[in-house]
Amino acid sequence: MRAAPPLLALVALAGVGACGVRQPAGPPASRAEWNAIVGFEDTLRRLDEDLPRTLDQSGRPDCDRACFLARNICLLAERICTIAKDYPGDREARARCRDAEERCFRARDRVSERCRCM
Repeated sequence: MRAAPPLLALVALAGVGACGVRQPAGPPASRAEWNAIVGFEDTLRRLDEDLPRTLDQSGRPDCDRACFLARNICLLAERICTIAKDYPGDREARARCRDAEERCFRARDRVSERCRCM
């Protein structure tokens, strides 16, 4: 009969196993969810492209429109990230969430520099 290994050795081995082996993160996003992400992304990009034109109008920016665009950019980013969070193993979905969040932050920053809605 062998002696049981010391508790410290078991804890160390358990820690090595937990750090070195990644558990499966689940399935990738479904086709329907990808279609939603792509649709949200397309709309988000169009709004993001319109925002500088709205802010850079000669004279005063159209703050009502700029605020509307920034809010909707962030709402779309939130929707993209909600889907991505349901699929933590889907790298592409996570990357698209990060991109959408960055667009939201930039939109808020740009609008808050010129308008008072943010």
